[in-house]
Amino acid sequence: MAEARILLLRGVNVGGRGRLTMAALRDALVAEGAWDVATYL
Repeated sequence: MAEARILLLRGVNVGGRGRLTMAALRDALVAEGAWDVATYL
């Protein structure tokens, strides 16, 4: 079984500049080798 990992981000999209969509974040994590990526707000 694969090891579970959690990524907690703070201060993303604060101020309205340089916005990062959840879809873009998921795609970037998958591109780096993550699998079964989910976001929760």
